[in-house]
Amino acid sequence: MEYNSKTMKYFSGFLFLIFAATAGFSQTYRATDSRLEPFIRSVYMQQTPDAEIEKQAAALLKSLAEDSELDPLNREFAAARVYYFLGKNYLFFDNKETIFEHNVLQKKGSFLKLREFYTEADIIRDKYNRALEIVDRLEKTASFINDVYCLKAAVLSDLCLVGSVGFILVNGPRLLSYVGTVLRKAPQHPQTLLQHICSKAYPPGIYGGDPEEALDYLDRLEPQYESLSDSEKFDFLCAKAFAFGRLNRYEEGLDAIKSALLIFPSNYYANAVKELLESEEF
Repeated sequence: MEYNSKTMKYFSGFLFLIFAATAGFSQTYRATDSRLEPFIRSVYMQQTPDAEIEKQAAALLKSLAEDSELDPLNREFAAARVYYFLGKNYLFFDNKETIFEHNVLQKKGSFLKLREFYTEADIIRDKYNRALEIVDRLEKTASFINDVYCLKAAVLSDLCLVGSVGFILVNGPRLLSYVGTVLRKAPQHPQTLLQHICSKAYPPGIYGGDPEEALDYLDRLEPQYESLSDSEKFDFLCAKAFAFGRLNRYEEGLDAIKSALLIFPSNYYANAVKELLESEEF
């Protein structure tokens, strides 16, 4: 494919959100959070074998399907989240060396080369596409539409990491529209704010990155911090650490990433960011 100026204009308009996919996204709709939280914790701790993660997900989906007291829309939304985090399990890198290499390319804006790092792309696409099928149905019926749009944007964002250029060109503008719609209707929607924060903290400026703006939005989300789930707090703190690192404010970045590691001590990404901050290699 030839990358002409029109193509690159499309890319620069929405690739900043794709870079945000290094973090995971939980949703505000909390009806089933207590049931999902141990599973999400297993994904983020990165100490559970994939086969066991799959068993946990299957047990959760079975439990949701058999719960006659759970509202059907809540059940479907929870199932979509299970598939989302199941995909995230395969998307997360499981060694720091890969994360260091990925960070170098991310910093350079070499987004096409980034796709080569995702060796289980077929599995990732399968899990996310199952989530997307459910979310597409909920988009037509659910009253908690902001949460649906937020999850759909997160799924599309991660799919863009393992998708073809054509997929990115079609779906990049879509995920931007979902984020924009939520923030226009609910400017303080915490998970969508978190997506925007990540989109500014991680990518280089050529793709919309702006660590100062990320810190401004972190301040905006800070009053809601205690209401976030553990995975959301972790994403918040990682983005904060990365934004500080981009600005060469290494001590502040270290404070943030050390707080993230108190939540998920064995997460490879957070440990890699800590080493980058300690070595001042941002």
